Amino acid sequence: MKLISIYILLFVAQNSFAALPPTYREGQMTFSANTEYFSTTANYDRFSNKLTLPFGQKYQNITTTIDGKFDLPENFVIGGGINMAYARSTGEDLFISLPATKNRTNSEISDGHAFAQYFLDYGRFRLVPELKGALAFKRINLNDNLNDSVLTNDYADSLQAGSWAIINLGQLRGYGYLGFLYQDDDRANDMTWQAGLLWRSHHFLLAGSFDGYQPVINDKQTLNYPRENRTFFVDGQSFRYYATNPALTELRLTAGLAFENNIQITAGWGTTLLGTETAQGQTLFAGLSFGVDMAGGPGANFEHKKHKHMAPATGSHEDSGTRKGHRKGGDGEKTRDKDEGGDFQPDIEEYDESLFD
Repeated sequence: MKLISIYILLFVAQNSFAALPPTYREGQMTFSANTEYFSTTANYDRFSNKLTLPFGQKYQNITTTIDGKFDLPENFVIGGGINMAYARSTGEDLFISLPATKNRTNSEISDGHAFAQYFLDYGRFRLVPELKGALAFKRINLNDNLNDSVLTNDYADSLQAGSWAIINLGQLRGYGYLGFLYQDDDRANDMTWQAGLLWRSHHFLLAGSFDGYQPVINDKQTLNYPRENRTFFVDGQSFRYYATNPALTELRLTAGLAFENNIQITAGWGTTLLGTETAQGQTLFAGLSFGVDMAGGPGANFEHKKHKHMAPATGSHEDSGTRKGHRKGGDGEKTRDKDEGGDFQPDIEEYDESLFD
């Protein structure tokens, strides 16, 4: 029976988080599209109080990320893509003297981004140092208060360095991330974090995580909070983007389904739990990814090609074709006793190793 392999792309976006930890399979190229819808009618102020937006104002945002990544030899991964964003707000009209509301919409290709990862395995533990950056295609003039366009993103270049830590618990995997995010344009620089638990069985995946960010170097524009003069009007007073010293903690729940032709779909829900100078709202997200084995096209060696990087604790690499546990027979595959152990893969002899990567 052919087993299902699951491929997940870690997507990169400014001040947003991957719902799932990164994976590696040498020679694999993955293409993905991920879309998030966010809706808010409330903010957290600078004292973490939740305040409903007045006069029925609201803000909605859709961000679509198109990405590609390539799993290079020797445990390296590189990738990149673009973010496209749409926003709609209901807020005050700037250009009439009488109090009135106005619906604003805007759509943009917001940024291009790239990332690199390196996978380090230590028995059942894995570390994945990561570097990623984003280049904004449009900037904001702080004093341009007459621009009537709703904001779709943060409009800042960024560079982020951090590391994932992952532990294999059979069908469960615990994971966490800690990083530092630099943003230009005098923005706050943040500590970013994530902690979650993932369960997989054959075709299905379930995951839950907490993630967020916290300023460690404050925004330089705090006198009279000039950034919020802009969002007060064009974003319906929402702090979704371009706020001063935002901090966030959110919950995300994800479900996934994989198919034998290297296609995976994921979907999930998220909610803001607490924060300061940020929007409080709900998120719906969905993703589609497609993997190509560059050694032989889609699905090549789908059952039997294993991961060279999944080495035992001694650090030695095995040839492709190794299945965890001892195999009898003359099929030419290298064999290894199960008790030799230390592998990052689960102790489930009947599962293809790639199932849990």
